[in-house]
Amino acid sequence: MDTATPPAKTPSPLPSKLAQQILAYIADNRVERDTHLGEEKLAAYLRVSRTPVRAALDFLAGMEIVEKRPNKGYFVKADPASLVAKPLVDENTEDLVYYRIVEDRLAGALPEKISELELMRRYGVTKSRLASLLRRMSQEGWIERLPGKGWEFLTVLVSEEAYDQMYQFRMLVEPAALLQEGYRLPPGDLARLRGLQQAMLDGGILRFSRAETFQIGAQFHETIVAGSRNPFFIDAIQRMNRLRRLLDYRAHGDRSRLVHTCKEHLELLDMIEANRLQQAADFLREHIDYERRIKVPLTRKNAAA
Repeated sequence: MDTATPPAKTPSPLPSKLAQQILAYIADNRVERDTHLGEEKLAAYLRVSRTPVRAALDFLAGMEIVEKRPNKGYFVKADPASLVAKPLVDENTEDLVYYRIVEDRLAGALPEKISELELMRRYGVTKSRLASLLRRMSQEGWIERLPGKGWEFLTVLVSEEAYDQMYQFRMLVEPAALLQEGYRLPPGDLARLRGLQQAMLDGGILRFSRAETFQIGAQFHETIVAGSRNPFFIDAIQRMNRLRRLLDYRAHGDRSRLVHTCKEHLELLDMIEANRLQQAADFLREHIDYERRIKVPLTRKNAAA
């Protein structure tokens, strides 16, 4: 009797990652619009089962890149030429050292104060490369230069519990900002926010880096709150966005939820423009709660793998 331990199952790729591979397949093979995308053929090509392929195709359907037709399957909807012109994010080309520092900071593996020499030795980077990384981290607000030599990491959220509590705080503050007397979002801000959300739905979800997708989302919520003209509301949300940045980078490993997020952002803007502010406040509270329930589990270390 064979008592050998069966091999561990290989985890299925995240739908967003597999979607990138399907788009590359469409571009590389010059698949024309209205062409049927067979699940079995794609599964064989990508060396996965049909279930994750179907999930990835549903993801692309949500972005209106492919079309799901009842009882017929999936068909290319977008112009393939437009996909070729929009290169996708390749996780292997993102700044791996930067995200190693992010993970080490979240794990508590780095001291609060550290020298440039220590960082160069730990991550094997040159002085000029480190200077670029430190400049980026400083601009994002999670490290600052000490008066003498060295750098100090600033406070950020590092636990799942604190991340959840932050979302509960936002559920109170952001809807309340919409109900402040004299609330107003200028037409220019409405147009800018709409443009960014539409850019995400037009392919940015798969093309933009984790830092870019975070910034677009953070700016959306900060701008919504800024319509209250209350500096205390604005300061609170800006502080929350700074504190949550690193855990959000980890949660953004799976981008599947961003289609839903962007569509709800556009709905919210419609309510605000129509001055249906009580409806907008109720909608925003539910939207933040949905994000909380989806994203908090994604901040766990094993979700970043």
